[in-house]
Amino acid sequence: MKHLKRVAKPVFFIVLVVILAFTGIVFFGVHTQYGDFTTTVIRGVGDIRWGIDIRGGVDVTFTSPSDYDATDAEVDAAKSIVETRLVANNITDYEVYVDYGNDKIIVRFPWQAEDESFDPEEAVKELGATALLTFREGSEKSLSDGQTYEDLPLILTGSDVESATAVYRQKDNSQEYEYMVSLKLKDSGKDKFAEVTGRLSSESPKGYISTYMDDNCISVATANEKISGGEATISGSFTADEAKELADQINGGALPFKLETSSFNTISPTLGTGAR
Repeated sequence: MKHLKRVAKPVFFIVLVVILAFTGIVFFGVHTQYGDFTTTVIRGVGDIRWGIDIRGGVDVTFTSPSDYDATDAEVDAAKSIVETRLVANNITDYEVYVDYGNDKIIVRFPWQAEDESFDPEEAVKELGATALLTFREGSEKSLSDGQTYEDLPLILTGSDVESATAVYRQKDNSQEYEYMVSLKLKDSGKDKFAEVTGRLSSESPKGYISTYMDDNCISVATANEKISGGEATISGSFTADEAKELADQINGGALPFKLETSSFNTISPTLGTGAR
């Protein structure tokens, strides 16, 4: 007659610890903290945005300006960028539809009115922002009356940037640290940036490089040396959130045309109240 073997206590406790650890990960997720930056490695229950059918959500329609006739390719490009920005905002359970005939992009994503940690109106603004990044020679102080930032010589645009990351780094020639955005340039931008920084840094006094997001000057930096490694930084007394938002906008890319919000509505859940 065979006898059942008793499981050794150490094995039992190891299994129990593994189960408890797995349960903790499921509920709380795994996050890393660096300064004020929190990175989600594994999402817990609290990090999940529940679907529109269960929690309700937001329905927004974007259109091109009335005087602009967007091509199907431009509408597709805008749709792709909107989807990238949704993911950057931690909104992964979304629906995006396109009406080519009327140049419309319809976006639906989950949200519940009780969720005070998320501002849907601000999210919609970010989705439709043109976010055109440009680097220009000089600063607004050098402009004459009647001139605008567009009169400053263009160095690079957002299309020359491969990636942007929010970082907390030491300032140049200083012991202080600040939040900034680190840029990795594409091959199309490396030589141009190296040539301009080399020329401006040899001037006396040294020249400036201004960074614009649309028509808003976000940073003016002195070109202290030639930068030939294909990396650059944008600094501007940013907070952690501002640096991350700017990096997300740059990574999201520039829209081929300005998006206007033609409708904005909240929708009720369709699978019953109280469901989650």
